[in-house]
Amino acid sequence: MGPTAGWQPRLLQAANAMRFTQIPRFGRQLRLDPKPCDDIVHTTFSPRKNGLNVCYIIPAALCIAPIGDTISQRMPASGLLALFDHLSTYAISEIDRTHRPGVSLTLSIELVPQHEQILRSGSELHFACDVEKAGKSVSFISGTVSDAHGNLVATCRHTKYMPLPYGAGLVWAAAFGIAKPFTDFVAKVILSRIKHPEPTLASEDLPVDQLPSGGHTDAKGHASLVNDLTELVALRGVVNSDSSTSASPCIRGFSPALNVRHTNPLGGLHGGCQAMFAELLAAELMREKHPSTVLRSIHMEYLRGGSGAGMCSVEAQLDGMGGVSCHTLDGTNAVLSHGKFIWK
Repeated sequence: MGPTAGWQPRLLQAANAMRFTQIPRFGRQLRLDPKPCDDIVHTTFSPRKNGLNVCYIIPAALCIAPIGDTISQRMPASGLLALFDHLSTYAISEIDRTHRPGVSLTLSIELVPQHEQILRSGSELHFACDVEKAGKSVSFISGTVSDAHGNLVATCRHTKYMPLPYGAGLVWAAAFGIAKPFTDFVAKVILSRIKHPEPTLASEDLPVDQLPSGGHTDAKGHASLVNDLTELVALRGVVNSDSSTSASPCIRGFSPALNVRHTNPLGGLHGGCQAMFAELLAAELMREKHPSTVLRSIHMEYLRGGSGAGMCSVEAQLDGMGGVSCHTLDGTNAVLSHGKFIWK
């Protein structure tokens, strides 16, 4: 089915209708809105029976130069994973009987060797998200990403925990419709009372000149869309980590100061953002040890919700089998997610 003019997923319609979701959180940084941005409509949706098709134009703002390469710029592979995270959530919320969005458990992507040449600014990508099972407790979504000529770029999988029972799901559906003014008020109250852990990383581990910088804001002090992905996900102060118990090299990187642009709609650290942090650190480790290899797969496992304030860190370690294992930690050093990155 071709693009459907003006059609939007229910979840996106609801977000656009509610004032507290107008903040440009991480999903909006990806330009996943069927409205012109930078004079281009980057995203067009096409509904179908058991899923969702999406045509996406890669924006220049999401392309960065790989470590060690100051000329070519491309969207990182974890950017594809972040896109699929959002698009598969839209798909399951369309298929689920009461439109629950669910919570990510695992997220993975397998890439073709030539993907680096395809993920360039202005390239057209086609996502096909298929809901394999929309269960009461767990849902499974698979997908493919192709270029403008139909050539496969990647295959993806997403497992989601569906924490709301069907009865509560009816309330959820109503909350995004008739009860809009009430949910606006409740959301503001809840978000204003969330207590974020104070970061304990910077003062202990980084010199003053390497402390993460704050987020970019507009003239009114509000978070705005990034002009360069480096502003959002570039790690600061990469240091050697303690590897006394292992022969494999291990490094640690620190995020920029987290703000609403790194968060999901409920104010937590976005899973796709965690994947981007981890890929950048893993790539730095592989560049030093195996510079001629290409990233072929990413597998993320999400263990707990993370704060969208303060700072997080990522630890990366070679596993001796052509891969890098990464752990994302919050400001209290609690592990938020595990990532496995394979280079070939």
